[in-house]
Amino acid sequence: MLLFNRYAVAYPWQVDGYETPLDAVRQSKTTMRKHGGTVATKPFATRLWGQPLVIYRDTEGELVAMSDVCPHRSAPLSMGKVENGKLTCLYHGWTFGAKGDCVDVPTLHTVDEDGNEIGKNNDSFLSYVSKSNCGNNHAVVEHEGLVYVWRGNVLEADLSLLP
Repeated sequence: MLLFNRYAVAYPWQVDGYETPLDAVRQSKTTMRKHGGTVATKPFATRLWGQPLVIYRDTEGELVAMSDVCPHRSAPLSMGKVENGKLTCLYHGWTFGAKGDCVDVPTLHTVDEDGNEIGKNNDSFLSYVSKSNCGNNHAVVEHEGLVYVWRGNVLEADLSLLP
C-alpha cells in the first residue's frame, strides 16, 4: 500500500483478490467482467493513517470503501466474505451492498413452522443502520491503474487532485 499526498493507494488486482498482477492477467483472459478478472470472494483489508479499511466491489463492479468494523459488534468486516457484490460480516451475518448500505440482517427474519418468512418489513431498520453507518464510508476511485481512497469527507473528494 503506497501513500500519495492525502490519498491511500492500492492496485486493482489486490482489491480483486489476486496474489500478483500476473495472476490477474491470466484470469482476465478467461473470465471477464466490468473491471477485468474475477470477482473477489474475500474483501481487501488495508489501513489509511492507522484506520482499518475494507474495500470490495459491489454488484455493478464499482468499488466500495468503508471502515473495517461492523456497526453491530465491531467485528472486522475484512474477515467476512463477498458474494454477489455484497459484503457479509462473519460474526452475525450483517450484509452490506452498494455504497456500504446495510442490505440484510439475518436475525430480523421471522419464519413460520414451514420455514416461510413472515412478519413485518425490515426496510426501515436497514435504512436506519445505513444512515448510522454512513460516516464509515469513504470515497474511492480507480484511476490510472491505481485505487485511491479519500481519508476525509466523501463530499470533499476531488478527482482533479489525483496524479
